[in-house]
Amino acid sequence: MASKEEVVSILNDLIQTCRDSHEAFERAADNVHRVDLKTPLNELSHQQAIFAGELEDQVRSLGGEPAKRGHLGSLLERGLGEIGSRFKEKDDPAILAECQKVADDSLRHYQHALNEDLPADVRMIVQRHFQAVQAALSQLRTMEIARRA
Repeated sequence: MASKEEVVSILNDLIQTCRDSHEAFERAADNVHRVDLKTPLNELSHQQAIFAGELEDQVRSLGGEPAKRGHLGSLLERGLGEIGSRFKEKDDPAILAECQKVADDSLRHYQHALNEDLPADVRMIVQRHFQAVQAALSQLRTMEIARRA
């Protein structure tokens, strides 16, 4: 079984990942041109914010301090990236492709967490989030296919 400190570290990585995904989907929704894409992207953004909150609660219940910002927030502080530039001046297919990359990255973080020996209650939450992110990726791919039709 992973120590409390290891579990907190794993959960904080997921919190950062959720915050990054939340911001990315929000920016994507702001930048897509087709109105029918805005609502699902905003819903995905909202879902990631909820997931971050659930994970923060778990960190606190373990006596830890939740991560304050996402991975990208740390990069921005050091001047190494700009999330908004991923979506500005791009067409809808490019924005959807970027969103798929965000979801793929999120899945990798969740898979890494699930490879660890987490407490059963934490594992259930992480597994539920993982499945939801898989569904989100499928939804993004479906939106791309529908866009091409």
